[in-house]
Amino acid sequence: MLRVKAFIAMTCLLIVAPDYIRAAQQPLTISAYRSYSINWLLTADDPSRIKLGAQWLEKDSQYANKFGDVAALPLWEFSEGTRSLDPDTIAWLARVLGNTQSRRYRSLLEKVAHANPGKIANYANESIGKLTVDAPEFVPTVSKRAEIREALRLEQEAAPLKDGSAVNLHTGMWIEEVFQELGYPGDISTVRRSRRAPFVGHIYVDNLFLVYDDKGTVEFDHDRGDWYVTAVKPRLVMRSGGAATDDIVQGILSPDEAVFREVARRASQMGVSDPAALEAAASRLRRDMQTDDDKLADGLAYLCVIIGNTGDASYRELLAQVSGNAQRSRLRKHAARALEKLAASSSSGSTKQVIDTPP
Repeated sequence: MLRVKAFIAMTCLLIVAPDYIRAAQQPLTISAYRSYSINWLLTADDPSRIKLGAQWLEKDSQYANKFGDVAALPLWEFSEGTRSLDPDTIAWLARVLGNTQSRRYRSLLEKVAHANPGKIANYANESIGKLTVDAPEFVPTVSKRAEIREALRLEQEAAPLKDGSAVNLHTGMWIEEVFQELGYPGDISTVRRSRRAPFVGHIYVDNLFLVYDDKGTVEFDHDRGDWYVTAVKPRLVMRSGGAATDDIVQGILSPDEAVFREVARRASQMGVSDPAALEAAASRLRRDMQTDDDKLADGLAYLCVIIGNTGDASYRELLAQVSGNAQRSRLRKHAARALEKLAASSSSGSTKQVIDTPP
């Protein structure tokens, strides 16, 4: 039954995003994952999430009609005095309703404008001027938001679980590629970031933040027509006895620098000592020890920590090569420290791990 309800709630087949080097081309249809995420944000309790949902829809204006009623709900609650919204959020919601061009939302926008003279009234009146298509008046119910949230819960629960991994992601991927790899997120949030703009200085942007409880988190910025990945933090687990999971091994070998560094950092804190993980770490060190990239060198420094903590003397020669030949001083320093730990372990005859991490 759950699957039947979810199937009715879903819209279209997943779309395949273009290569991340090119500008995103928004499809005429919308994937179930994207629809779910926008609905989830617009019906959230947190005003900052509603604002992000409205910003998303205003940027993806071709979808405005599909989500007009959902975007109108928080604005209606504001007009009824049951929800507090800041002027910026009201402005984004009003723009979305204006983009629908539907007179369905005229009465609501007129009510908001009349009760809130000044800045808010200007936003509402600007959107009213765009409404040219006749449609029945928007008449919501108090229970509508709860009904939508329940439908979203059923949709998520009924969806088949994806067996993808966050370590397979990389910066620059489009959001649809992430959905296809990881499926429905467990939580959708916003994170505020500061960036520098020419002639303006620091400005703040609201990034999209997806949480996958068993896989990690993914952060997105909006540019080139769609959301793209700016940061990935895989959730790593370790089997009993220090055995690494496939995610840890894959993460250590990941071609994406940010994913690699995060996995190496977490693995060094977890005390990974699995032979497969150690061989992956050694392979990565041999391949990249000559890098002059600071961030990549940081990740390699964490690999030195992992190897040094094992007390395995078979890696002495490798660490000696890294400490003597690496381009970056930070990497040479941590390779030397790991080499000292191996020597100390050998002289004492102990292989007990003492977890050490870069400061």
